[in-house]
Amino acid sequence: MPADDNNLPVILSLEGVKILASVPEEERRYLETRCVFRRIAAGAVLMERFGLGSSMFFIIGGRARVVHLLDGQEEFTIATVSEGDALGEISAIDGGTSSATVIAEEDCT
Repeated sequence: MPADDNNLPVILSLEGVKILASVPEEERRYLETRCVFRRIAAGAVLMERFGLGSSMFFIIGGRARVVHLLDGQEEFTIATVSEGDALGEISAIDGGTSSATVIAEEDCT
């Protein structure tokens, strides 16, 4: 069973993740065993622009903002992501850097 950052057992599923909608249940359940489920506090950074991307993120619950920093200070929101959305898939595949910063707008899982 996956565990959160506090090593407490949690019951979470990738069932509602849109990018995995066509993946057979048995394979999705296998992917769940390979995931690390975490609780991210509102205001915390999930991904940083230009950070090396080796992980893909699935938003199971909560909401986050995808932002660019204009002039290094002012945030410009590109998109809002929420339950069922995926992030970081391109940099996880190509080993490149993240193209934006992602900040939890509310507590996320």
